[in-house]
Amino acid sequence: MIYRNAEAGQTPERVALERLPDKTIVRMTDNVTPFETETQDGQLSQTMYRFDEVVFDLPKDRSGETVTSITADFDAWWEFGSADEEPVTLETRIAALEDMFLSTLGM
Repeated sequence: MIYRNAEAGQTPERVALERLPDKTIVRMTDNVTPFETETQDGQLSQTMYRFDEVVFDLPKDRSGETVTSITADFDAWWEFGSADEEPVTLETRIAALEDMFLSTLGM
C-alpha cells in the first residue's frame, strides 16, 4: 500500500523490516522532506518529516531478503510494493474510519 505525504516526528528509515511469526512486513520511505511546525503564536516548535511510504508483505519465497538487499534494489522493491494499488488519500482514510465508527454504532 502506498501512502503519499505521510508525516513523522523523526527521520523515517529508508527500509525497515518487521518480522512476524507468519510474515514479514516491509516498510519503505522515499522523498523525505523536513519542515518546521509552528505553534499558535507563530514560534517554530519542532522539525517534522513528510515522505512517501510503501508498506507490503514480503513474498514468502523471498523470505531471505534483508534491509541491505532490499535497499540495494530499492527502485524495484518500491515498484513491487506500490504495484496495482491506488494511492491512499486522506479522503479514503477518513471514509474508512467513518465506516468503521458507524458500524460500531449499528448504523
